[in-house]
Amino acid sequence: MDQALELYRSLKGQPFTYQHCWKAVADSLKWNAYVSCSGEGPRKRTPDLNMNAEPMVRPIGVKRAKKGKVSGEVPLEVRDQLKTLVDACESQKEGIEDMKEFQTKMAEHRVEAAAWNFKAVHEKEAKVLEHKNFLLGKFTELLQIDTSKMEAWAKDAHPRAVNNLSAQIWGGVGSADAV
Repeated sequence: MDQALELYRSLKGQPFTYQHCWKAVADSLKWNAYVSCSGEGPRKRTPDLNMNAEPMVRPIGVKRAKKGKVSGEVPLEVRDQLKTLVDACESQKEGIEDMKEFQTKMAEHRVEAAAWNFKAVHEKEAKVLEHKNFLLGKFTELLQIDTSKMEAWAKDAHPRAVNNLSAQIWGGVGSADAV
């Protein structure tokens, strides 16, 4: 040690001031491994840290001591519960897939039903429009009839027929006062 201190003083020109640090790390495994690896260039393997050292026995942690466990094995009961949970998760995934398939089919049926409803509404609108066109033709014929040659009862019935057709075509817009 004295020779190393003299060498340092001759190289640096001042005494080595970190002797307390050297004493703390001189016997540590990491420092010995670092010193054994230094100066040989980069290495791909890790140095052997077990150089004449006794293995360090760590105390049992508080939680593990409370449980009374020392080994890292999982008890059989816990394994069974985990297996049950994994199986339940798998069956739930299968159920979810079945539900997705069912919802997809239902969505397809809803689209098909909406298309049918759309078609039915348009067919109904077409029928209503055709009926109104027919009524409009009859209305036009009634308006073009010469009432001067009609009998009295026909003259009285004519305005009521025109008003009735007008109400059917335009929804009650026409009234008896307008004729």
